[in-house]
Amino acid sequence: MIFVNREKELEAIKKRLESKSLELIIVYGRRRIGKTSLILKAIEGYPSVYYLAVEGKNNLLKFKQTAERLFPEIKHVKEDWESLFYALKDKVIVIDEFPYLIEEDNSIPSIFQRIVDEVLKG
Repeated sequence: MIFVNREKELEAIKKRLESKSLELIIVYGRRRIGKTSLILKAIEGYPSVYYLAVEGKNNLLKFKQTAERLFPEIKHVKEDWESLFYALKDKVIVIDEFPYLIEEDNSIPSIFQRIVDEVLKG
């Protein structure tokens, strides 16, 4: 896939993926401009979980199922965001359509903030 005028963005993402520090990258913009393609290109070659959130319920379960298919060693990890992110802490995690998670559970931003601040850094 050719990225027209996306080299700078791709390089910025890859630089953060190479960092030894915990990195949180947020990509946002209008629909249908190639954000997902950009991210998928950037994470090529990295152990990663890409999850496309859906409207409705059971995103946590579906995220775990997606991650488990890629990393079967997490099969017995408790089904909550904190436990899963801790188990996957050395992986790149991409959540596409994040607003659908918030629609399902409006406490998601604070849960994820706690994961970044306490679970993954600690």
